[in-house]
Amino acid sequence: MTPNTADRWTISLLLALALATVPRPAGAASEPAPPPDLVERAYERFRGLVGHWRGESTAGWASSTEYRHFGRGTAVLGLSSFDDAPPERDMATAVNRDGDRLLLTHYCEAGNQPRLVASRISEDAREVEFVFLDGTGMASRDEGHMDRAVFRFLGRDRFTSRWTWYQAGEETWMEEIEYHREGGAGPAGPAPPAREDSR
Repeated sequence: MTPNTADRWTISLLLALALATVPRPAGAASEPAPPPDLVERAYERFRGLVGHWRGESTAGWASSTEYRHFGRGTAVLGLSSFDDAPPERDMATAVNRDGDRLLLTHYCEAGNQPRLVASRISEDAREVEFVFLDGTGMASRDEGHMDRAVFRFLGRDRFTSRWTWYQAGEETWMEEIEYHREGGAGPAGPAPPAREDSR
């Protein structure tokens, strides 16, 4: 083995060992993407949320959330406020299609904006799991942020969500939140088609 070959072999071995000892982040790169037809059906579930919702968590706190279409129907925005909390703690979550991907951006009271991508969608598109893709407002993934989310659509007027908090290499599941639509039944028909102005 020549010196140059030995050097290359040593560098390759060190890189392999380094990669083996670094936890691989959960995210789109480590999981297969859902098929495009399921992505479309899941997005329609989110588009059907337009309206006002009351949320109650298993930890005892409650919130109010308004979902609306924006960007000419290409995205869904949820604006959340919390009982007994000042307005500066309000948060927002946006869901949009990006080609064959379904993306979620969470504007968190933690001061960062993690972006998640749908990694698993049930066959009936009633359960959607998002995993961390990237984010802004954080120097690295080890800064505390919402890292994973599961939404379950239980009917036109009821759904749940549950998120994980990720910090310093540790992921922790948080409380489940159950939402009920305010004001009775939701829209009788489907959400307006994408790129139509819903005003």
